[in-house]
Amino acid sequence: MVFLADPNDIFLTDGANPPVHMMMQLLVRLENDGILCPIPHYPLHSASIDLHGGTLYGHFRFLTISMKQQDGDCKSLHLRSNWRLPSPKAS
Repeated sequence: MVFLADPNDIFLTDGANPPVHMMMQLLVRLENDGILCPIPHYPLHSASIDLHGGTLYGHFRFLTISMKQQDGDCKSLHLRSNWRLPSPKAS
């Protein structure tokens, strides 16, 4: 399998921090511009959002795994993801 890429569509940076800051500069214009991040999150994300004046909206992700067994063998595996957002911050 070959994946062709146009060299003009490739963006190289000198690590993970610069592109995160660049994206926050592009995405955050006002204080009420929110960025949804999983909790727990990488500190770079929250620091960059604060630095550029945005609002971090954290979400909690819970994963439920259940297995149905028949004759001691696992016949099926069911994954269910529950996303839960915390209440917004009071102004």
